[in-house]
Amino acid sequence: MPKLPVVSGSDAVRALEHLGFVIIRQRGSCVKTNARQPSA
Repeated sequence: MPKLPVVSGSDAVRALEHLGFVIIRQRGSCVKTNARQPSA
């Protein structure tokens, strides 16, 4: 099994935002996200 790449927290948050997630709040290094609701 190949090793997984090392991903920083900021890179992970940026990737989630690109996928449509929105940052709800952040406390220290813990970031809470929520899926963006499609506007109808």
